[in-house]
Amino acid sequence: MLRLKSLNRFDIRKMIHTIRPDPSTTDLNQLLAQANEIWENSFWGVCSNDILVKDYQDNGLFTIDRPKTFNSITPGISKIINETLQKWKHNKKLIMIEGSGDKAFCSGGYLGMPAAYQHLKNEHYNMHKIKTFQEYYSLSYNIGTLKVPFIALMNNITMGLGSAISLQAKYRIVTERSIYAMPEVSIGYFPDASTCYTFPRLRNHIGYLLGVTGYRLKGTDIVHSGIATHFVPSEKLENLKNELLKSDASNIEEIINKYHVNTSNNDFSLNQYLDIIENCFSAPTVEEILERLKKDNSKWSRKIIEMINAASPTSLKSALLIIQRGKNLDLADCARMDCRMGHNLLIEGSDIFKGINVVLYEKDRKPEWNPARLEDVPMEKIIHYLDNVSPEKELKL
Repeated sequence: MLRLKSLNRFDIRKMIHTIRPDPSTTDLNQLLAQANEIWENSFWGVCSNDILVKDYQDNGLFTIDRPKTFNSITPGISKIINETLQKWKHNKKLIMIEGSGDKAFCSGGYLGMPAAYQHLKNEHYNMHKIKTFQEYYSLSYNIGTLKVPFIALMNNITMGLGSAISLQAKYRIVTERSIYAMPEVSIGYFPDASTCYTFPRLRNHIGYLLGVTGYRLKGTDIVHSGIATHFVPSEKLENLKNELLKSDASNIEEIINKYHVNTSNNDFSLNQYLDIIENCFSAPTVEEILERLKKDNSKWSRKIIEMINAASPTSLKSALLIIQRGKNLDLADCARMDCRMGHNLLIEGSDIFKGINVVLYEKDRKPEWNPARLEDVPMEKIIHYLDNVSPEKELKL
């Protein structure tokens, strides 16, 4: 079993919390040196990332072991998963991934990394960002193209980049404790992790609701939406895991179905709103979505309007366009599109840094988005983010 622990001599959190919106010039040189070494170590999986990789002869298990950060993923964790998958795809019959602790399967990417690089916008550090995207955005593709059955135990919170290690799994198992969301628009980013492939393929435009608003699904709702494949009570999850890992993988579905609890689609909490979702989120623009929600004027629609109005206007338009485009693309092209959008938003945009600053330091404040209004965000800029990147920055799959 491989265990990767943090280096004591580097504490990323201490460095991150020294970064304010306007660091002094004197501090930047020291910050550059620290950040460089942190990045290099992180990519080799030895800085601020914990993951367990366990071999069960014919089967394999990943355990993200960062419960204090809700099992957020660093570039190093992504690198280890990607490299291990390349080995296991030849000699394993079943591969599984889980999160440690009782809070999260995976809460997403580690926010400290983009926060650290808010002020480090030279080409050397841009290349580090390219490496980050290569590791992060190839995850979903590598999992989705595996011929070996991949099982994601999505117990507790699954958000953000947690989608990269779960949505393309053949078997996606949730419990009554599970929460699923893609809240990126609320921090000035966009729904990535190849959700632009999955979301437009969900029924009744539910995926558009998830991507544009960050709407949360819980428990059996995650199955009814199409995000998960099975529901298993949390007290039986460990038994299911052990039985699968001890199996010869010839009867995976039979084993899972033994623990799976069927729930009526009538229990789906969004059932009464499906017509509203279909009508409003099939609109071609965010502005039109809002107009249709206002026209509906139900209590639920007003709640959704509040969620949209709180998000970054740039992120909202980015989210809708990338999901619309993903409907007609394969998984590889969706991963490449994620990479282009992510790179351009981090290099040219500013909203993500404002959103993360609020999350890390100023929880009682609202981000000051720029532009602050939907009508001031030119679609030409969003299209540029999706379509333009230099060849060396294109995702290699």
